[in-house]
Parts: sequence; C-alpha cells; structure tokens
Amino acid sequence: MKLALLATVAVVGLAANANATLTLSESVNGGLFGTVCTGNPACSPGFTFTDSAGVNFLVLGASSNSPGTPANGDVTQASVRVTNTSATTQSFAMRVSDDGFLAPSGAVTLFNNISGTVVQGSPVNLFSSFACTGAALNTCNAGQTTATIVSDITQSNSVGANSNSLAIALLGTPFSLTEQIMVTLGAGSIINFSVSADVVPAVEPASLALLGVGLLGLGMVRASRR
Repeated sequence: MKLALLATVAVVGLAANANATLTLSESVNGGLFGTVCTGNPACSPGFTFTDSAGVNFLVLGASSNSPGTPANGDVTQASVRVTNTSATTQSFAMRVSDDGFLAPSGAVTLFNNISGTVVQGSPVNLFSSFACTGAALNTCNAGQTTATIVSDITQSNSVGANSNSLAIALLGTPFSLTEQIMVTLGAGSIINFSVSADVVPAVEPASLALLGVGLLGLGMVRASRR
C-alpha cells in the first residue's frame, strides 16, 4: 500500500511540476522552421495544411507524455499522410518537440523510430530521421543525438520501418525531447508515416549480472536433474 501511495505521489508531483507545450513545426526546402500546431499534451487530431511548396499534410496525431514517467518519456507524430501536389520534387523537414520532461533521468537509452507506407513512390524519394534531447524546446545537447536513419520509400506500395538508439550515461532534468524527419518527395508522391522519440531507463549492469546468475543457476539445476 505504501509503495502504491508513493508511486501515486511521484506521478502527481511530476505532473504538477510540468510546464510543457508540444510543438509541431515544418521547414520547407531548407528554410526556417514555422510552427504548424501546439498543444498540451497534444495537437488537435485530424487537421490538414498545405505548405508553400505545394505539399499537402493530413496529421492524425502529434502527442507527448511530458513530464514523463519513471519508465518512459516520448514524443510522437502518428499517421501523417503527405502528398506532393506540385509538379516538381520538394523537400521538407518536420519535427515534434516537447520540454518539461522530469523523468526518466540518469542513465537512459534514447530511441529513434520511423515507419511508413508508400502510396505513390518515386526514385528520388528520401526519408530519414533523428532524435535528440536538449535543455530547451527544439534544442539538442552535445552528444545526445541519435545517428540519422533512413527508410526506403522509393517504391509504390512498399513498407519501410527502422530504428536506432543512443545510450546516454547521465541525463539531467528538466529536458526536452525532439524527433525530426527529413523528406524529399518526387512530383505526385504520396506517403504515410509515423515517427517517435522515446527515452527509457538503461538496463543496469547489476541487473544484467543478476540475470546472468539466474540463467546460470537454471542451467545448473537442469544439468543436475539429467
């Protein structure tokens, strides 16, 4: 009972200390990022917009769980449908970011996840992403940015998914979390994608050692029974 009460108090305390606003923004053909929507804790679902290059977006979700929990902190762009309605190749970047994360902290792992389906492909299509943590909204701390990953979106009716991770030895609080994608679309191309950045506690060496001892003991028991 005491543990449950302490857990409840901890979660309530995190929520009370949070001062976060999720931001979804876009950059067109290398230009400055402009805000598409903001929300706390999410942008309103099911909104559309067309950027200055003629790329049309249907965004079904952008959310965050800031201030996070001891088990996970995340930002997500979910089910974004993108159509290049122009007659030429266009490039853009989108990022979803939130700040005010108070947990998890310390030794953590940062995950960068992308997935997508191609309705209308093009040989010039490119799709990549990275995730990072920072001290403030839309910033990246030195050494706390995942490597960029690429998912193949050149073929029509194809599916691409990819992820990578970065171990962070000491993540302080409060911190921000950003997931950014970079996309180039040929004329008439249509894709659907989802991306997310997640911070989870690192598996401690002591836990790994205990697991190893447990597995070794199990093996010895089985051997003795034989």
